Amino acid sequence: MYLLIFMLFLWNKKKYNINFAVVPHFTIQEQVVHRQYKNIQDAYQLSGKKINILIISPDHFYTLKNNNLKLNNLNKDMCYKDTCLNVKWVYEWNGRKYKKYIKEHGLWEHFPYIKKYFPDSNLYLAKIKWRDFGRIDTILEEFKKLEKKWDLLVLASVDFSHYVNEDWANLHDIKTRYVMQNSLDKDDYKNIEVDCPTCLYLTNLWASEKNQFPNFVFRDSSSVINNKDLWYDNTSRQWYLYGDEKENNNWITIWFFWSSLSDLLSLNNEELVNHMRDFYQLWNIKNNPKYNVHRKWFWIDFLGFTLENSYSGLSSKLKTLSELWFNIINLDLLKNIELNNKYDYFGNKWISKNIVLEKNIRGIKIAFHWYDFRNRENEDCKNLENYKSSWYINVVSVHWKEKINLLEDLIDCGADVILIEQKDLSKNVDNNIQWYKDKLIIFIARNKYVLIDIDQNWLINNLIK
Repeated sequence: MYLLIFMLFLWNKKKYNINFAVVPHFTIQEQVVHRQYKNIQDAYQLSGKKINILIISPDHFYTLKNNNLKLNNLNKDMCYKDTCLNVKWVYEWNGRKYKKYIKEHGLWEHFPYIKKYFPDSNLYLAKIKWRDFGRIDTILEEFKKLEKKWDLLVLASVDFSHYVNEDWANLHDIKTRYVMQNSLDKDDYKNIEVDCPTCLYLTNLWASEKNQFPNFVFRDSSSVINNKDLWYDNTSRQWYLYGDEKENNNWITIWFFWSSLSDLLSLNNEELVNHMRDFYQLWNIKNNPKYNVHRKWFWIDFLGFTLENSYSGLSSKLKTLSELWFNIINLDLLKNIELNNKYDYFGNKWISKNIVLEKNIRGIKIAFHWYDFRNRENEDCKNLENYKSSWYINVVSVHWKEKINLLEDLIDCGADVILIEQKDLSKNVDNNIQWYKDKLIIFIARNKYVLIDIDQNWLINNLIK
């Protein structure tokens, strides 16, 4: 009898759902925002339901001064203009700073839409440090306390690319989309151009525990809306819903720049920053260029710089380039490296001959090889074969064109993409790209860059064989 009662209790016990969405707080063109909120309401069948709603916003104004973050009961009305909502609790609440908290636009921009589409909801507000990944697990455990009593809707309040033209903004957003859909690596989230990488990482981590995955819904920007490129005034936004099906889209982007170091030695470090900014047509946004120059490069997975010769003062130049986010300097032809022959500024050991750098970019394993044909060794072929057998994509950079058959030999051994540096290129760009057995050979000239966008499906179909 008691067993039957217990079984009936379990049968009738309500299971509460948890749903996730990414919603920008950049709310121009209100009809678009209304449409997306209605989409959330319909997709999760929340119309007329009493639910809990948690908004996770970046702390735009740096009001979080300590690490003693906790949930604080509030249960009072908070108002934005004519829209007032009852807020049950806030995260990192200080009653004396009530006005500072409500001034956070990452929170209050959503009030009118929540009032319209989820009027019978319990509202919970949270601000988190937008690039502090150190306490994510602790924060998440606090948020999980809301998984009770009613269905929970988690809204990550995030704006996307800022302060760049529409072409660059779109590339940023593509990179962010692929990171969100393919990675839970904190380092990947640190290198996306959004105003709250921690908000996206925490939301994705939480959703993954519920076997839910982000699915892209819609993107626009202030430039798209105004039908003209607003450049510095451009901000983009994306909406995502979560479901049990994972979108399998991914790519990698490789960017190499080849320069004679003598071209750079005449520049002081500030001039070097400006030189690189001008070459890449980076927007000068008045603040420290060593920081803001990054906005143009957030979408690049691997940024490499090749130098020809070693000079005094090299370490200072390398340090400056590393501050511009270059991942590695190709120096295997340099004979007198003044870094004690131990480590460069990018954490890679210097070796006297060929260099191999292993990277895992959102699950795609890449091995970057640097070869000098004049010092070519018999084990080079075996080395490529070993990486290929371990399902790496082999990208090989060589310094000078000796004979094309040597490049073909590398491909026969397992190279997938070869970058060959030479001083003179054909004016016909197509002549600077060759194919051998469905593998790429790309010729790059001094003071020029090469950009390779490799789609994951193309990799699987054409390279991994």
